[in-house]
Amino acid sequence: GKDITEKNEVITQGEYQIIQFHPAYSYEDFVRGIVAKTDENGNISYDVENKILAEFAKKARNDPNGKYVLIIDEINRANLPSVLGELIYALEYRGEPVTTMYEFEGERQIILPKNLYIIGTMNTADRSVGHMDYAIRRRFAFVNVLPDETIIENVHALNIFNKVIK
Repeated sequence: GKDITEKNEVITQGEYQIIQFHPAYSYEDFVRGIVAKTDENGNISYDVENKILAEFAKKARNDPNGKYVLIIDEINRANLPSVLGELIYALEYRGEPVTTMYEFEGERQIILPKNLYIIGTMNTADRSVGHMDYAIRRRFAFVNVLPDETIIENVHALNIFNKVIK
């Protein structure tokens, strides 16, 4: 069910999270990976853990009426085919299970639900934009967000902005 306010507005629930990619970012950092842990006796164990994307997808699946937005800043700085792995498929086929490299809690599959939105930001001045894998490019809509100098009220800041534009 949906919550309705006195003015008949729908109350949406959910969550958002912001992360930033960098060149060393990996599948094991973003989806699921093995983590070494030590106990109080110094014994080492290796456990599989869900990472940001798998955890966020799980939250979204458990709350189908909520909207879950994952914002990935500098999305083009990481090696996306490597970071996303088999989940490139899951981006397009939402709600379908995808078998992952690692088993977690007896399960190898991850589902990216339809109420999980992924927004990637990038600076188009960065030359790595052109090297983005086509299989990934076609699974995202691209929207140019151009600067708007009309919101700059400080004259000094506006002068600096105009110098940068030139």
